[in-house]
Amino acid sequence: MKSISVLLLFVLSAAVQSSVLGGSSRAAHVSLRVGAPDPPEVKHKKQPGAGYERGSPLFHRQEERAAAKQSADTAKTTEWMSTSGSPADNPWAPRPELEQTCLDPPPPVGMISVVIVMVATIYFVLFAALAAARSAQRMSGRGGTAKALEAAVGAVDLAPMLCLVFLAVRIRALQLSQGRPSLYHLPPDWVIFSMGLCVVMLAARVALVLLCTIVSGRVPDTGENDNMLVGDSLGYHLLTVARHMASLGLILGAICVAVGGATMKPPASLWGDGAQVPITTGVICIFILAGQVFVVSGMRQIFFSFSEMVAGRKGIDDTTTLLASCNAAMQALRLAPAFSILILACRLRALQMNVKHGNPQAWAQALFYVGTAAITFHALLSFAMPTGGLGDNREVRRTSLTQAAFAFRA
Repeated sequence: MKSISVLLLFVLSAAVQSSVLGGSSRAAHVSLRVGAPDPPEVKHKKQPGAGYERGSPLFHRQEERAAAKQSADTAKTTEWMSTSGSPADNPWAPRPELEQTCLDPPPPVGMISVVIVMVATIYFVLFAALAAARSAQRMSGRGGTAKALEAAVGAVDLAPMLCLVFLAVRIRALQLSQGRPSLYHLPPDWVIFSMGLCVVMLAARVALVLLCTIVSGRVPDTGENDNMLVGDSLGYHLLTVARHMASLGLILGAICVAVGGATMKPPASLWGDGAQVPITTGVICIFILAGQVFVVSGMRQIFFSFSEMVAGRKGIDDTTTLLASCNAAMQALRLAPAFSILILACRLRALQMNVKHGNPQAWAQALFYVGTAAITFHALLSFAMPTGGLGDNREVRRTSLTQAAFAFRA
């Protein structure tokens, strides 16, 4: 016990001595610092994003590092060319046209962004007006304005898929230009013109639906329902023809945009002469889904126009049956925009990681095809379900084709 107590006293005394010595040394150091003069003040001149200015103490060191980097890049370029490397693929070659600092003016807003904002503005303004009209209807009991706006909202049903096609073309341009589409004029001007045409046709479609309501005094059917409301005046018929022409123009413009995005040529300065860059899986799936939406919508417009102008007067039910098939297929294709957005999110993540060769995982690309095939199969079954014919009581006859469609859909 005594030895243990002695050992503890020794440890405690050593600790006390060390603390005292450390405190005295720190005190001496503080006393020295208090008596020492202040260090000289150094001022640096530096611009944000541009480095130190001439006259700054660190300007010469910055220039030395820049010269060393340039000489190293020159040596690597010489070694690259000596091994018969392609100048276009040289990662160390200087490219002043691609260099941009924060002092330079920002690039202008791309036309694709402008047209997407315009389409989204039309879409959200209509829905906001419809919400306000419904609120007014609940308070006043008059629903004419709300019904007209509901028809106008039905006229912008293609807006989400239209914006997704524009974004898919934009992503394709980003891949081909390696993040600089405006520098290489991608997409081409005629594709940009087609996008603008789509926006004009969409706005005209909405305006003509509202004009049909004003001229005829009744709410026009946009093709989503089975009831045909036909006006008697010549102005109504002319506006109806113009409305269907605007719808077909919108669909043709969207098809031109998709074709232009698929046929864009990669810049030779980035990919080499004659290089062929395949379209990515995500963009292919988006184009397939968009093509189905636009084709079914075009068929619906054709059948609806015939039913409204001819069959509605003669009592023919065949075109009404085909119109019901197109409506069922459009209901099934409502999943296409949401699935396309998911594909775009994966594609953007891949471009963020590698703007030139970035692609999602192989299993993700396989799921893109699986989801696209599932939506397509669902749309085909929905289109085939009401083609068995309509009876006098407007119910679907359960033929073998429709029974199989019902079974698969269930």
